[in-house]
Amino acid sequence: MSVTQQGIFWLASYPKSGNTWFRIVLANVLQPSQQALNINQINITRNASNRELFVEALGFNSYLLSEDELLQLRPRVYQWYSQKKPEAQYFKIHDAYIYINDQTPLVPYDGSLGALYFIRNPLDIAISFAHHCNISIDESIEFMCYRDAKIFGNTEFIGLHLQQYLLSWSQHVESWTAIDNPVRVMCIRYEDMHLSPLRTFKKALHFLNLDISEQAILTAINHARFEKLQHQESQQGFREKSFVQKQFFRKGMIGDWEKMLSLFQIRKMIMHHQEVMFQHGYIDEHQNPIRFPTA
Repeated sequence: MSVTQQGIFWLASYPKSGNTWFRIVLANVLQPSQQALNINQINITRNASNRELFVEALGFNSYLLSEDELLQLRPRVYQWYSQKKPEAQYFKIHDAYIYINDQTPLVPYDGSLGALYFIRNPLDIAISFAHHCNISIDESIEFMCYRDAKIFGNTEFIGLHLQQYLLSWSQHVESWTAIDNPVRVMCIRYEDMHLSPLRTFKKALHFLNLDISEQAILTAINHARFEKLQHQESQQGFREKSFVQKQFFRKGMIGDWEKMLSLFQIRKMIMHHQEVMFQHGYIDEHQNPIRFPTA
């Protein structure tokens, strides 16, 4: 099923870009069943910002350290985890690929097997992230354009996550997809996960050195259909939903921006992110948004 290897595969993304959907498909691939796995019992991935990781690695309460002290320790903690198990591990991460004090990468090269980077049209992210944080779309757009953007790391969320360093949406994408990134990276578009699911998930699983039959992949994708995830959440909730969210699995669609964003909001996003949006097929050479077919 897989090649024996030790280290960490990073599942990286800006928030609301398909990371959770992929992890649920991955779990259904690695733990095949006739029935879809319970979304609240999926434990094949770990969250790189979860404070419990640091309690386990450091042997004392992470609350005793400042955010800056924890940031300095994060690369060594991840290296420690990479050697903890004989097989590959999967870590979800929302941080940009930053360098601490301009020299030490947050995600260490040693112990890293590679990274899948999930990217989504920022026009759609702006809507989804607004609902995720219970803020206005204008506030979401401002946040996505802010070059020093961070999430968590305050007293309101203490006990759950460390501070995560997002930067702007463009900076986040560029940090992970840069050609000089020492970690091997494959970029996966959210839109391709919708429009060409078998081909896209098969490519991603191959990158993770998983040899999975097409039928098994199709079964896992079917188990993770959005309406099934919505149904599970409506019946039992979802442990990854923030306390300000009304619903985690809200729409999961592509092209929602056409109905939800004003022309001013669209132009503002393109003005700030045009280079990266063009590079990844979200606008054309005239800076007009690309309209994807519905899945």
